[in-house]
Amino acid sequence: MDLGFYNSYLEVDMGIIARSFDRVKQHIEPHLGIIPVIKGNAYGIGTEKIAEFLLPRCPDMMACAQVLEADSIRRSGTDCEILILGGIPAHALSKAVELGLQVPVFNPEGALALSNAAKKLGKRAKAHIKIETGLGRIGAKPGEELKKLIDTLSALDNVDTDGVFTHFATATVVQSEYTLQQLEIFKQAMAQIRSAGISPIFVHCRNTGAASWLREDESTHIRAATLLFGYPGMDDGSNLLKLGKEPLSWRAFVTNVTTLHKGESCGYGRAFVADRPTKVAIIDVGYGDGLFRPLVTQHGPILVGDKRARYLCCSMDQAFIDVTDIPVEIGDEVTMFGYSRGGAPLELSELELTAGHTMTYLQSLLTPRVKRIYINEEDI
Repeated sequence: MDLGFYNSYLEVDMGIIARSFDRVKQHIEPHLGIIPVIKGNAYGIGTEKIAEFLLPRCPDMMACAQVLEADSIRRSGTDCEILILGGIPAHALSKAVELGLQVPVFNPEGALALSNAAKKLGKRAKAHIKIETGLGRIGAKPGEELKKLIDTLSALDNVDTDGVFTHFATATVVQSEYTLQQLEIFKQAMAQIRSAGISPIFVHCRNTGAASWLREDESTHIRAATLLFGYPGMDDGSNLLKLGKEPLSWRAFVTNVTTLHKGESCGYGRAFVADRPTKVAIIDVGYGDGLFRPLVTQHGPILVGDKRARYLCCSMDQAFIDVTDIPVEIGDEVTMFGYSRGGAPLELSELELTAGHTMTYLQSLLTPRVKRIYINEEDI
């Protein structure tokens, strides 16, 4: 394993990811395609690597959040359709059209702006109607709002309406009543769209949570993210698809070991003051690498070798660990999440309970200062 000059590395088990994807594919209805969401550097895993892995498995479409991310996906050699999930600023529409992206439209102004950007480039544009069903972000509500959007799109001769989608707010709760209400609103919107003579190629509403439990007959595809990578993502911790171990392990190295006597301190502002002799290991990783600082200030867990220890404090570039009762030497490996070399677990599903934030959030914090290492690629 060549780490070059990086202080830490994220080990990504591609074999686990491949098995997770296959499990999802087996679970959903046979006629459905999968639109993978690989935004936020594929949730910290690496956009281009994941796009390369997914292309033969999801040849229809991928999705991301920004045109910048779509450009990265294109540079990986991915030639399938790419959907932008959120609103696109007017200045970025030309690049979206140039890349041939599926652009979300949810009001007449946005549809007209997309058409104008396409005209300037002498190209046709691709539109995905976003329906507002209860998340409260972007989207047209069924009824008069949607009618105005449909009328505008119908009058544009250089915009193809290829898809319709919505997004659920509480689908990480099994049999969520609110999700079922949102689904009914989406069905109303689809009836209105079809009655206007629009026959979209792509129809999708099931996100990662909903893909685990919801069944409906509107969609052509599900739209999943971390579920494909081995993370169930349900609020109650349930693993409905019986996915296996998590695929990611973030590790670093001890760069110093010191002892604090009673009354001595470490960290800016004397963040930790010892009330007894305390052996401290320092690692050259901090919140500048993606370490979630509130987890550290709560003295959350970290693995030193195979042993559990606790954080004391951290800065942008370094963190302090209480190793008073743990044998440790400079150069020893620590694991911020995942599995130690010896197989000891400290999974993100546990840390999200300690941190009070989702595993998606925690893994997406990892910055380019963390080396990505991909293993078991022969298993895919």
